[in-house]
Amino acid sequence: MAELYKTHRPTDWEGVISQTDSVNTLKSYLENDNVPHSLIFAGPSGCGKTTCARILADKMECHEADFMEINGAESRGIDTIRDIQKSMKYAPMGGKVKIYMLDEYHKATSDNMNAILKLIEECPDYVYFIFATTEPQKIIRTIITRSVRINFNEIPDRAMIKFLNKFSMEHVPGRLAEPIKREIIKKAEGSMRMALVLIEGLLPLETEKERLDYLNNSAGPSSLAIDLCRKLINYSTWKEVASVLNAFNGDPESARRAILGYCQSIMLRCNAKSPRAYLVADSFRESVMYTGKPGLVMAAWEVFHGNDE
Repeated sequence: MAELYKTHRPTDWEGVISQTDSVNTLKSYLENDNVPHSLIFAGPSGCGKTTCARILADKMECHEADFMEINGAESRGIDTIRDIQKSMKYAPMGGKVKIYMLDEYHKATSDNMNAILKLIEECPDYVYFIFATTEPQKIIRTIITRSVRINFNEIPDRAMIKFLNKFSMEHVPGRLAEPIKREIIKKAEGSMRMALVLIEGLLPLETEKERLDYLNNSAGPSSLAIDLCRKLINYSTWKEVASVLNAFNGDPESARRAILGYCQSIMLRCNAKSPRAYLVADSFRESVMYTGKPGLVMAAWEVFHGNDE
């Protein structure tokens, strides 16, 4: 069964939550038939970047086979660009355009970025690129200056509660109690994807107490970051580290980014724990969007068996 965040992904602009400026900009490009051939979708995880890319592709009459979503964190080298270069020579299979969406593109190598720059400058009229990223500052300047940036924002609490009320009314037997909704919003931290991940975990549970217990035991990104970082930085036993990881049922990528933020705050204090915080941050450098919770566990294992040298 597909995850809730996939089955409830909007298929039209009206369903996109709290991204009015971004949606209006994209709609304007479509209405005027001047969609830029290189777009940067920048914003936090779970806020609608992939959703808007898919809707844009549909509005541009891009056949499903011609919408290629590439994980920039995994396919980050020069070979990926060679594959794109070969593919883009061929006309669209069934629609009007070909769209290459490169997710987490700030993770691509410098060779990858420099090579794709040439493709952007020389692409056929039917080819479009979308670079989705949570860290646009890491994309080389020459790509940034040749692209149009569309900014996405965290989902505000008022929009999240409106969505939860509607979802609860339509899909949850007995509806979600107010304390449940408040806890979901707190744990989701502005990510609609994270909110749906949490809902999916508690739906099989029947009582409010069971659902609250589940949410309380599902460490949100920030609480996981604090607890996990403290244990790794303070050289806790692997059993103690594993207990934190075992209790975590949230969005792994949001947790990873929270871990980096917590480590950053320690490093900027320039105290005795800074070198260890750097080791933790370095081990959690790579995206876990596609490896999920196992990616978090492997990063923690790397820290545990690493050293400060």
